[in-house]
Amino acid sequence: YSPQSLANVAWACAKLRLEDRTDVLQALVDEATKRDLHSWKPQSLVTLLWAAVDLGLRPGRLLEAVSSQAQTRGHAFNDMDLAQLVPVLTSGGWETNDRANLQLLHATIEAQIKRRPLPRTNAMLNMPPR
Repeated sequence: YSPQSLANVAWACAKLRLEDRTDVLQALVDEATKRDLHSWKPQSLVTLLWAAVDLGLRPGRLLEAVSSQAQTRGHAFNDMDLAQLVPVLTSGGWETNDRANLQLLHATIEAQIKRRPLPRTNAMLNMPPR
């Protein structure tokens, strides 16, 4: 399956609130992390990570890959991609060893905001938590 197909299924699971079927989402994450994520478009990476986190998973290996890609290819992540990562940053329940990747991702997003106009991302970072 293509990266976009995996991300689309993950997005649908999250939008349908399939909390009782996190096994499906975990299988998608497992499949993705077996692949070379450097070739994925940012939108597919972000969507898969966002969907997993939205349904309560905390996929550390996927977070690491997204953090790394955002740092090295930050210019390729558009405003919507970066805005979609903000809920990942603010979600709790991550393992202690994932905190460095969360901090890296946050710093990368902040750096991108300083480089170019990102109104959605900036608004998401400044929203009060729910």
